[in-house]
Amino acid sequence: MNKKLFISSDFLLQDYLWILPIFDGYNKKKNINEIIFEDQIDIKALEKNINIKNILKKYKITFLKKNWLNKKNILTVLKFLTNFFFTIIFLNVNSFGKILKEKKVSWYNIQIYHAYWDMVHRDLKSHQTKPNFIKKILIINRIIKMIAYSNFILKCQVSEILLGHSVYSRRVLLANLREKKINIFVHANYSLYRTTKYFDRGWHTPDLNFIKVLRRRKLNKLINYYWNIRMQGKGNYEDAIIAAKKNSLNSAASYNILFLHIFRDSPFNIIDTSRIFIDYYDWVFNTLKILKNSKEDWIIKFHPNNKRWGENQKEILDIIIKKIFDDKIPKNILLDIKEISNLELLKKAKKIITFSGTVHLESACFGIKPITISTTTLSNLSAKMVFKPKNINEYQKLLLSNNSKIFRLSRRQINLAKFFLYIRENVLKFNIDISAKNIYLNDSLRLKQINFNKINSKISTNKQYLNEMGEKLANGLKNSVSKKFINYFN
Repeated sequence: MNKKLFISSDFLLQDYLWILPIFDGYNKKKNINEIIFEDQIDIKALEKNINIKNILKKYKITFLKKNWLNKKNILTVLKFLTNFFFTIIFLNVNSFGKILKEKKVSWYNIQIYHAYWDMVHRDLKSHQTKPNFIKKILIINRIIKMIAYSNFILKCQVSEILLGHSVYSRRVLLANLREKKINIFVHANYSLYRTTKYFDRGWHTPDLNFIKVLRRRKLNKLINYYWNIRMQGKGNYEDAIIAAKKNSLNSAASYNILFLHIFRDSPFNIIDTSRIFIDYYDWVFNTLKILKNSKEDWIIKFHPNNKRWGENQKEILDIIIKKIFDDKIPKNILLDIKEISNLELLKKAKKIITFSGTVHLESACFGIKPITISTTTLSNLSAKMVFKPKNINEYQKLLLSNNSKIFRLSRRQINLAKFFLYIRENVLKFNIDISAKNIYLNDSLRLKQINFNKINSKISTNKQYLNEMGEKLANGLKNSVSKKFINYFN
């Protein structure tokens, strides 16, 4: 049988420079001899690198046809969509949002509903908090097409799939393909992870066996060294580096901090139906309503890369504040207009709130037990180290609590948090090895070209490592591993 690898079009051209060496190693183990690219890519630009050219020579290369959509494919999915089609159209967004956390809804439907929710919010402008009716109709049309498209991919008889992410319309694709006997890998933050059938994983939530392998190694010196350079605004997490370079906090006062996410970015890499808020908008809106009754001072911290995302978080917050406070924001709630360094804030913080961001780990490293909403690295591996409220009342009590002791972690827990932070940023990710940087929506073509050139220059020295990683993924490894630690996993 002719085994095939399908690679989605969610990647930039630079990404194929590392994808192809990894999956060349994977393909050798799996006896795959054909690569199907979702869309046409610039093969000639890639083949300027002799290593990539030699890899591409080994395979039959095909591109999915543009005319895959037909009436027959559409009709196969209309019956299924009827169950929730009119619900989406006639219910307003807030009402429909309640369905996202409904435990009686089937696993499959929940996947589709979250994809819909993601997509209708994806392209909102900063002055918008809700999509219009036309937008909803257009997204429903895209969902229909994506379900039909997944059936088309299955007809191509692919055995392995690589996706650039697991959210927005790709969530629809995943919902259909995860139920089949297909190996599916997803990319996020220069990290690869294998999906499971009905249990959501993220790149930052490795399983216990993965953790056990690393716990058996004596990594304390490496962990402490990394923590020290991270405290200097360095390290291997770009958002943290940018956030550390912000302004100093010219005050001896301590604060409680609400760390914002990118509102238009998806919160659903892992779908946590036990979360108490629907999404980032719902979370911030209801949190501010609670904080107005707090007797303590709070800082609302903007996401360090919101501008590179093309998002004006001040404008979004102004709209939310107007709805809650009629423009008169309480004196105890401060917006981080001066863009204070995250490190400065964390050193003096009393309470930390995040939906599910990396700052929950940073908080724990500073000895503060964070308040979180959705599944995180810590809640997945050590639930006692985070607060994850089960209902709004519990959340409100935590936010308004005057008992500082409950927010303190032990020395053992702090060390464990530093271990998890180290693993997340140095073992699961391989961006440092290939000299890659994250690219955001508002980044220039020049920055993309610089990134391409840097990755391209490292392929020769990393070819063997990337090949080996692919072989280990083929043999059952569930997460990618950086060069320094690749030999820990057999």
